[in-house]
Amino acid sequence: MKRLVFILNVILLFALSACTSKGKTCNNPQNSLNWEGTYSGVIPCADCPGIETRITLNTDETYYISWKYQEKRNAAHQNAGTFRWDAGGSTITLGNFDKDKYPVRYKVIENQLIQLDMQGNIITGDLAQNYILTKEEDVQKVEYKVVKTEDFAVTGDGSNQNWKKAEWMPLVQRRPSEIDHSRVTTAKVMYSQTGIYCLFDCKDKKITATMQADFMDLWYEDVVEVFFWPDESIPFYFEYEISPLNYELPIMISNHDGELLRWQPFHYEENRRTSHATAIQGGVKKPGAEISGWMAEFFIPYKLLSPLRNVPPKPGDKWRANFYRMDSDDQDVKKSWSWSLTERSFHDYSKFGTLFFE
Repeated sequence: MKRLVFILNVILLFALSACTSKGKTCNNPQNSLNWEGTYSGVIPCADCPGIETRITLNTDETYYISWKYQEKRNAAHQNAGTFRWDAGGSTITLGNFDKDKYPVRYKVIENQLIQLDMQGNIITGDLAQNYILTKEEDVQKVEYKVVKTEDFAVTGDGSNQNWKKAEWMPLVQRRPSEIDHSRVTTAKVMYSQTGIYCLFDCKDKKITATMQADFMDLWYEDVVEVFFWPDESIPFYFEYEISPLNYELPIMISNHDGELLRWQPFHYEENRRTSHATAIQGGVKKPGAEISGWMAEFFIPYKLLSPLRNVPPKPGDKWRANFYRMDSDDQDVKKSWSWSLTERSFHDYSKFGTLFFE
């Protein structure tokens, strides 16, 4: 820890020495580092294994933060607002936060944010290194452990007891400036001998979905989506979409340098067909209905994924994947969430997260 403090002091000394005569610009992290981006890490926790933390800093000095307490239910949180630099241009303070309850100050260094204590000091001790968040360009993708299950009937509300074995994964809002606490989104995944099970829980206010048939362009309205990329050696993956009205769109995608080709399943029947259902909370299942949320539960058989390699998965295997949600209640500003943040579009598969099969 003493070495870390020494390094930080050296960095600060060099920054200060770059400030020459009056009227000259001081060379500090604020104006000399490429600090814009997303930083992540697992922060120490007093009563859980750790706090999974992600902070996105934008050039307009807005931020988005999400944090999840490991091994706790309903433990995903998120917040957004503006941040400000200190006079020396080396430390930021997050606004729109209860500073007496949460740490809000971070020291900015090359590709890292260092969380400071409640008084704004560098944290010392054996766990000091664990208070560092690293820019996501330099860390491993977000990960999720997929537990195995026996096959069961899909009901739409996630009431089957097998779901208790799986952890919720938080989906974060893709545009931090449009943060919406009323539409928190989480998901779960499990696998069996015959296929993949997925469950989404979407807080909402209204069903904005009018399409009432399968294989339509569901992504223009309220929808959740999953992308499975089992074999990273080829740009070929599976996409599945489902609306709150329980209409689906399963397709195979070929993505060569952003040029997308799509195929719908042929002879989509029997053991190649998905099983899916949705459940509405606080309202009825119809277009325009006022609700408090909706859930989507579906099963994707391996037979439907058979054109892909590395299917079915074995214990110890890994797939790249991503999970998304679109909400169209506000037609002028559609909102979107994802598990692993992508840059250009939902099809930016290089930014997918990683599923590990237990």
